[in-house]
Amino acid sequence: MGYVEITEPVKVVVSFSPEGVIQPLSFSWSGREHQVREITYRWRTGKGRSTLRFFAITTDAEDAYQLCYRDEDSTWWLEQGWTPG
Repeated sequence: MGYVEITEPVKVVVSFSPEGVIQPLSFSWSGREHQVREITYRWRTGKGRSTLRFFAITTDAEDAYQLCYRDEDSTWWLEQGWTPG
C-alpha cells in the first residue's frame, strides 16, 4: 500500500469562504467526478503569490488523494492517489 505520484491538472469545484478558507467539494479526473467526503489534512508551502496549498482528502468512494492549488495562477492538480495493493 502507498501513494503513487499522479501530478495531473484537474478541474475542481471549490468553495471560498468570506474568511478565505478554501474547501474543495469535488474534482474531475480520469473521466469521473469525485465527490470530496472529508479533508483530512491541509498545509501550504511557499510565500506570497507562489504559495502552494495542499489538501489530503477522502472521497465518497473511500479513495484517498492529495490535491494542490497554486495561488499564483489559480490552478489545481492531483498530486497523489492512494493504492491499496
